[in-house]
Amino acid sequence: MTGIERVFLAGDLVAPPAVNQLVLEGQGDVAPDAWAAAWSATTVSWPGTRLVWRGWLGGSRWDVGGAAPGFRVEDADWDGSGPEGAPFLCARMDPRGGPLAELVIVRDPRGGSRVVLRTHHAILDGRATLDLARDLFRMLRGETPRGACAGPTTAEDLVTGARPLPPPPADCPSPLGPAADLVSTWRRRRIAGGTQHRLLPRVLVALARVAAETGGGIRVAIPVDLRQFHPELPPLSANLTSLLRLPLRAHLSESDPVDALDRDLRARLAAREDAATVAGWRGLRGVPVSWLGAVGRWGARRNVRRDRHAVTAVVSNLGRVSASEVSGGGFTAKTAFFLPTPSPGIPLVLMLLGGDDGVEVTGLGAAEHAERIGAVLHRVCVECG
Repeated sequence: MTGIERVFLAGDLVAPPAVNQLVLEGQGDVAPDAWAAAWSATTVSWPGTRLVWRGWLGGSRWDVGGAAPGFRVEDADWDGSGPEGAPFLCARMDPRGGPLAELVIVRDPRGGSRVVLRTHHAILDGRATLDLARDLFRMLRGETPRGACAGPTTAEDLVTGARPLPPPPADCPSPLGPAADLVSTWRRRRIAGGTQHRLLPRVLVALARVAAETGGGIRVAIPVDLRQFHPELPPLSANLTSLLRLPLRAHLSESDPVDALDRDLRARLAAREDAATVAGWRGLRGVPVSWLGAVGRWGARRNVRRDRHAVTAVVSNLGRVSASEVSGGGFTAKTAFFLPTPSPGIPLVLMLLGGDDGVEVTGLGAAEHAERIGAVLHRVCVECG
C-alpha cells in the first residue's frame, strides 16, 4: 500500500466519500439484468476493481479477491446540476469489506437515464475510471474489453529517484471566502462549443483573476497522470496520479497570461516537479491511516478557521470522452462529467471533462458558498468559452 493510497484512505475519514464518480447522461431503455451481466463480465478483466485492504500498519496491502463490484438501480428526481436529490452519491465504500467499485443506474421519473460509475480513489484514479467505463460500453456493444492489470506497478515505482520538495506554506485565503466547517457541496456548468485547446491554462488564468479581485493569491494543485511518462506500460488500474503545485498570481502581469502559464506548466512537467509530491508521500508507508485521518482533520479545520491554505484549488483536466465511446446497451450518451472528490482543507476543487461539443465543469467547495461556487464556475465558463 503506497503513500498516495493511504492519503485517500485517510481523506475518506475526514471528508467522505473519497470516490471517483463519472456521470453519463443520455436516453434509452436500460435493461438492469443485461447491464449487471455486462458489468460483471467487464470487471473480470479489471482485477483492480476487486481489491480490498488487508493487514495493518506497514503490513497493509491490497488483496485481489474481495467482493465483486456492486450494481444497483436508483429512482431519483435529480437534474444533475448539484447533489440535491441524489443521496446515493454520498455513499461511502468500505476499503476492508468492499466493494470498491460499483455501477449505479439512475432512473429519472421525468424521462432520460443516467449511469454513474463509482470507484474508490485509493485504488483507481480518474483516468482508470474513464477507461473502465469505455470497457463497459465495449462489452455492451458486443466488443472485447481491453482490460487492465492490477499491478504490481505503483505510482512510487514511476517516480524512482525523485526527491520530495518542502510543502508550501499555508498563506493563501480562499477564493470563495472564509468558511465555517468542512461540509461541502458541488455545482455544475458547461463551456458550450469553442475550442478545448489549452483548456487547462485558460481555466487557471480565469481562476487567478477571480482570486485577484478578492485580494487573495492562489496556489493550485494539478493532478498529473504518471502513465503519460511511461508509454511502454500496459494498461494499469491503479491510482497513478501525482500533483503539481503551481502559484498563479505572477502570471497575470504577463501580456499573454495564458501563453505564459502554458509555458510554465510545460517546463515544470519537463522537470518532473510533479514527481516530488509522490516522493513525499512515500514516507507515509507504515503510518496508521487512522492517525493520518486525525492529523488531516485537525489541519483542515485549522486552515478553514484561519482561512489560510497551502493550496486554494485543485484543478483536474481529465481530457475528452466522445459520446460514442460511452454509448451502448440501449443507452445513448449525451453528456459526461466527473464529480469532484472532496479534498479536506482545500477550498475549491474543479473537474473538467471535454465532450463532442463542449466541456463539463464541476466545482466543489463549502456548502455555505453554493452560490459563490456557481458564480465562479459561470465566470470560468464565460472566459473560456
